[in-house]
Amino acid sequence: MPDSYIGQIVVESSEVKNSVNVVIDVKAKSPLFDVTVDVKEETISPGEDVTALIEIFNLGDLSNIDVLLYYDLRDFDGNVITFGEESLAIERRIAVIRNLHVPEYLADGTYVVYVRAKYGDIQATGSKAIRVSEFALAPLFERGSTSYYIFIILIILGIIGIIAVIISLIIIWRKRRRVRKAIEFERKRREQIEREKRKREVYVGS
Repeated sequence: MPDSYIGQIVVESSEVKNSVNVVIDVKAKSPLFDVTVDVKEETISPGEDVTALIEIFNLGDLSNIDVLLYYDLRDFDGNVITFGEESLAIERRIAVIRNLHVPEYLADGTYVVYVRAKYGDIQATGSKAIRVSEFALAPLFERGSTSYYIFIILIILGIIGIIAVIISLIIIWRKRRRVRKAIEFERKRREQIEREKRKREVYVGS
């Protein structure tokens, strides 16, 4: 049956035991519609919301159909953490943004945003893995996120600041150089006056 099958593959020997998280999306051979899901940020801190972009595509001949949209956040043992459900009318395509709250008690690890669109006995599913981490620094580097652009702006401001400091140092250095040249010129001018004065005194005395 078309669905997103979520679970773990366990590899065990006499010495070690490892498990691998697996998500298998099974599609119908001639689907009536299709579902895709993407998330704004793939690493989320507990207490924040997962923002999911859900798209439903009507691939059949019917138009203006009502589908039952179900979406949830679950772990790889199949335990549903939070969910939402609603009915949507669709012509050929519809895109919606929905939020799923990540509870503050949720442990660090990998979870799945699961989406199912159902029309009668026909359904299509989609899924997207996310990571929950108490120290979610990754969004800073995820292209397209708000924090990513803030990070880029901070870098640009930092570069501008460094350039401004360098220009200021160059201006100060040039001013000091001009002052040193002026002092040196004045010293030489006075020495020249003194030499001329001594010459006149010698000439008068002779």
